[in-house]
Amino acid sequence: MSINDFVEIARIVEDWDDGHHGLFPMILCYNSKATEKPFWFRKGCGFGAVGAVLSLEGLFDKNAAQNFNHDETAWVFKVLEEEVAKGSNGHQTGEALVAAYTERFGKAPESPTI
Repeated sequence: MSINDFVEIARIVEDWDDGHHGLFPMILCYNSKATEKPFWFRKGCGFGAVGAVLSLEGLFDKNAAQNFNHDETAWVFKVLEEEVAKGSNGHQTGEALVAAYTERFGKAPESPTI
């Protein structure tokens, strides 16, 4: 698995200025090729970064999804909640996120820039 297999769905930056400290950026990506864990969550940068490849359930179990209930990315959290409520799997949810991203920004999501 490569970073190029993922598309970036959301990035929260706030007042982050490219340092190796703090909680930002927060990034959520989706990989349509992954089988069980199609989401990648990252929080922070450099030595302070944490992240994981997660299933849809893992996004909620590890409280990663809740990070996107934020002004910049409330639409992402809404899609995640709606898909879970419908009983969607990770790939159905990922495709819903890609569709919502494309509708919102007028283009398909691209590989993340780290």
